[in-house]
Amino acid sequence: MNKRMLVLSAALLTILSSTVMAQESVIYLDVRPNDSGSGIRTITGTIQSGLLGPFLNDTVNGGKRGQGQIMYLEPKANDGWESVNSAQKNGASFPNFDGDLNHSTGDLWIYMDVNDDAGATGTGDVISSVGLDIDTRLVGATMRNKIASMAVTLDNGGTVFNSYPGGVGTPWNNKVDGNQVPVNDPPDWEKAKAVRVPVDPGPMYNAALGIQPRAQGTVPSYRLGKIRLTAGTRNCTGRTAPAFTDNSTYDIYLEVNNLLITRVFSNSPGDSQENLHFGYNGATSDASGPGAATSINGNVDGDVSDIADGRVQVRMKGDFNGDGNVTGTDNGGYVAALNDATDNQLATYLGDFNGNNTVTGTDSGSSGAGGVLYLHSQTRGGILSCP
Repeated sequence: MNKRMLVLSAALLTILSSTVMAQESVIYLDVRPNDSGSGIRTITGTIQSGLLGPFLNDTVNGGKRGQGQIMYLEPKANDGWESVNSAQKNGASFPNFDGDLNHSTGDLWIYMDVNDDAGATGTGDVISSVGLDIDTRLVGATMRNKIASMAVTLDNGGTVFNSYPGGVGTPWNNKVDGNQVPVNDPPDWEKAKAVRVPVDPGPMYNAALGIQPRAQGTVPSYRLGKIRLTAGTRNCTGRTAPAFTDNSTYDIYLEVNNLLITRVFSNSPGDSQENLHFGYNGATSDASGPGAATSINGNVDGDVSDIADGRVQVRMKGDFNGDGNVTGTDNGGYVAALNDATDNQLATYLGDFNGNNTVTGTDSGSSGAGGVLYLHSQTRGGILSCP
């Protein structure tokens, strides 16, 4: 980041230190890109219908903000099965949101809701800094299928407003994406930072230059950026359920870094800190901060929630029973999803082979109901081979 910008922002924040606001903003993760042209512009505060596909029927947040906080990635195979584009295994099958026809890659989008502070008397409040690190933790005991890499990109343009009417301009004076922490396995990220000093030449305070509070409900969240994740090569050790799945599952924790997460007012002393929540629990913000705290303190470097803010599972499509294989023993799970009129996110990831975002008989590639997974394992000539 430009050093002069950091000096300027620090000076302004010192002058306005009494205006850094106590407020329950929410930063959350979701696999849905929320683009108007993607067919899934559906992340709102209410349950949606139509093009949501399986998100209405899952157990996490019922289609609301953060419903897509779980990402499923397919490990890389020795024959490139994770990206095969064919009649029986379409690379565009659920959830190909990134459009690259490769299930070993995916994006967890970083969103922010900014509420007004009912207890403050100031006006013209603007988010003045966002500093985020990312901590990745294995759910199980011994890593099997791995996350090979992580890359964070912060947005600085109209896409931050993600389809919100009038969303134009650059909300940050400057931003840096940071870097993957060397040698950490699973991968962590550090030093993602963005700064806004809401001052026009003059100088004149101008709240319209940055991210401001706005009403929620059906209004889209601000889209701060994304976490790009890539799965590693398939691991064939310890293939038993449920241990293999747990050992291939990772919790993602957002963490305040040394830039802090702050806001400023154009007037009024405001409050002493920015209170945040990392994630949603149903329709309300997730109220679990560090220790006994109910929120994250944006003024504390390293503040992190006690509960995960997202999850990544590296799991083969078709592995319904979670043992790291795709065999005839997975047919029962496929048949259950086939006969269930309300496919959830996991069932659709595992069983959607033709790209219609649901599990139906057309995914089987055969006339025999329940034979799909075994037939896939035999006809592609390598799904059972390792790595």
